[in-house]
Parts: sequence; C-alpha cells; structure tokens
Amino acid sequence: MMKLSFSTLGCPNWDIKRIVESAKRYGYNGVELRGAGRQHISFEISPLERKEIKTIFEENGLEICCISAYTRFSTPVREERESNIDTLVRYCELARELNSPLVRSFIGDVPEDIKETDWLEYIPEALHSAGERIKGSGVDVVIETHDYFSTGKLIAQLIERAKSENIKALWDVWHPYRSGEPPEETISYLRNYLRHMHIKDARIIGEDWQLVLPGDGDIPLKKITGLLKDTGYNGYLSFEWEKMWHPEIPEPEIAFPRYVEYMNSIIV
Repeated sequence: MMKLSFSTLGCPNWDIKRIVESAKRYGYNGVELRGAGRQHISFEISPLERKEIKTIFEENGLEICCISAYTRFSTPVREERESNIDTLVRYCELARELNSPLVRSFIGDVPEDIKETDWLEYIPEALHSAGERIKGSGVDVVIETHDYFSTGKLIAQLIERAKSENIKALWDVWHPYRSGEPPEETISYLRNYLRHMHIKDARIIGEDWQLVLPGDGDIPLKKITGLLKDTGYNGYLSFEWEKMWHPEIPEPEIAFPRYVEYMNSIIV
C-alpha cells in the first residue's frame, strides 16, 4: 500500500521535534529529510545527533523514508563528479545509520557545449561508480526527474547505462508533465526502476506555472496514483511543498494537512 510523507523543503523553519510532532498529528507515515547544509540533516552531524534523530522518529512510529542530497553529475569535469560521488556516498552512509532506504540525487543541467554522446558516457559512469561504493548497504540512490533530465525517458536511459542495482528512479510528477511527457509515458519508462515519488500540484497562470494546493491545479494526480496502483507501486508519495524556494505559497500548517486529506480521497 502506498504511504504518505512530506519533504522538509516545505517547512524550512521547523526543527526536528516540530517536524516529527506535525507528521504524526497530520497522519503521515514518514518524512523526507532535506540534506542541505544542516537543514534538516547532514552527514556532518555528530554521532549523538544521529542517534537522537533516529530515536525520535522510531519512538513516534515514523520512517525517514528518504534523505534529499543535492549532488549532481552533469559536469564534464571528472574531479567535480568524483567530489559529488564522495558526497553522495557519505549521505548513503548517514541514511544507513538512520534506517532510511533512499537518498535522492539530481543529475543537473548539461553545459551547452557538451555533446550527448559525451554525457551519455560520463554520467552513467559516475552513477555506476556511486552504485558500486554503496553496494550491500541497504540504501538505494534515487535519481529525480529534474533539470535537463526532467523526463522519465532520459532518467531511464541513464539508469540502464549505469548498470547498478542500487541506482533507481524518483518521479517528480511536475517536471515530466510540464516537459510534455504524459504520465502514461513517464511510468512506462520508469516502472522497473521506480522507488520514490515527489507529489505536488501546479497550474499555468499567464505564461508561468504556479504551485497550488493539492487538487487545485492541472497535474492529473488521480490518474497518476491510479497508474502507480496498476503497476503495484507500494512506496512513498512524498509531498514536496516548495516553501523554501517560494515563500509566498501557503504555510505548511495549511498545506501539510490538506495533502493528507486530498491524497486519501484519491488513493482507492
């Protein structure tokens, strides 16, 4: 059965205690912790802090379903890719300690002067290297549909070439949809690799997309959850409310309970 979580991108000013209390009160099954600096998790935190975070989640019956790293592998500079691999591996080690099964990564934007034949070689090579280093850890890296690689087609192509059982996919529903890839196509590409979901809603106002509360936008969330059910997906539907980047959108106290209410009305 699919489970509900929220990303702490949606509550940038909350501490761990408030995050856990709110997730439990609103009826979530888990939380996706944002790993950027020390907000809300980092491989730089002390062993004591790691133990305290793990304990508070366990005592409240919540899972840390994913840790969101901000690593990228689109650069043609090998040293930069290797640095990102090192960072990603350290986040995977942190995830293992916290009993989190997943770490999110981006690929990034490809520089304009780089040929497709080039990045089709060095990006999968970097992913394969990361996968080899975390083999047997019980943690998978999930690559998000984002930036240049916003479609399921491109993400699946990279995962296939990476040839690593620990490199999987994260479908952020907004990016493929606004890139013109229908949900039926996205899931056809990702179904064999899909481990995590980012759910949000948005609509076009003028010439721009604007994030809105779940159910108020144009993204076909009911169709998407139906497709997921048909494929047997039983992972998390993680609400990515981008409050960190869009402070003008409603507060998490409004958006987080609304998400649970709406998703429970369409997951049948």
